[in-house]
Amino acid sequence: MVVAMVVVATSMAVVVPLRAQSPTASAAVSATVSATVSPAVERQPTLEVEKFHYTWKLSRFLGWIAGFFLPNRGHGTLTFEPLTGHRMRGELMITSQDSGSGEFWGYETEMDLESGHTVRAGSSYFYNGKQRQRRAEIGDEGVFDVASTIYWLRRELPLRPRHIEVWSDGKIYQVVVQPRGSSKRKVGHQRIAARRYMIAAAPGAAPRWKGKLELWIADDGRATPIEIVVHRGGAAVRMRLAEPSSSAR
Repeated sequence: MVVAMVVVATSMAVVVPLRAQSPTASAAVSATVSATVSPAVERQPTLEVEKFHYTWKLSRFLGWIAGFFLPNRGHGTLTFEPLTGHRMRGELMITSQDSGSGEFWGYETEMDLESGHTVRAGSSYFYNGKQRQRRAEIGDEGVFDVASTIYWLRRELPLRPRHIEVWSDGKIYQVVVQPRGSSKRKVGHQRIAARRYMIAAAPGAAPRWKGKLELWIADDGRATPIEIVVHRGGAAVRMRLAEPSSSAR
């Protein structure tokens, strides 16, 4: 699947073998969204299963060209599931309805909710008959992967730039989380107020992370991640939350 080709080189981590999931499997979390953005307040960890459903497509020039030859759209899910011992499991999974071979791309992580750090993580994909998995025990405080970064941002909603470290394919990269203000994003037939964040390599960092991650978080009391964009080279995978009226907790 083209998503693996475009994004896997940027991957910040996954853990256990991942399986392709049906885009209609279990329901997502829906929310009623206010029209204003409130000050950043650290939110308490959510101790219930959350599952968000997305549609995705390739964007930017190279993504548009690749779409003539490979799948360029599909479905995605972002799941957070509480575990025993103050742990949380997170998974970001992308599949394509245009794939006839069960191709997928995903991240999975396990977080310690008391310390906030990533315990273990990895990445996995199946594409064109080839499968690849990366696993790592992390344990270092302050090191994140893509799924735990999203969870952390939803909890803290920082107002100022923050320097963090991300684990990606066996290396740790220094990145900066940049708040980019608020705007309204389209979700189904609604316009939802959301905060935008950009995660990119820290200036002068070595080794330098070559990817970027953009995230829009709704100001809805649940900090719903309504849009996720993963950049790599000349292409980007853009995930948009499915229409809220079709979602249920």
